[in-house]
Amino acid sequence: MQIVRESPSKSIREIAAELRINDKTLNGWVVAARNAQIDPAGSMPDTARRRIRELEAENARLRKDLDFERKAQAFIRAISLRRNGSR
Repeated sequence: MQIVRESPSKSIREIAAELRINDKTLNGWVVAARNAQIDPAGSMPDTARRRIRELEAENARLRKDLDFERKAQAFIRAISLRRNGSR
């Protein structure tokens, strides 16, 4: 699980290939570890755990989008400053 967390740019399939294990096996371990983090006691219904995973995935996508937006704004600002500074 730690390898998967530390390699956000790599897919489960890529990591599994590097480890020489089946990607479905690794995916099963990742899902089980995430479920254990969400609900250590195992008392939540599957639908609630699934919804939490969906929200976490959406949160990660939104963070990436926001990071991209910030970088794009900084890039546009830098171009604008170069143009204005060269006059």
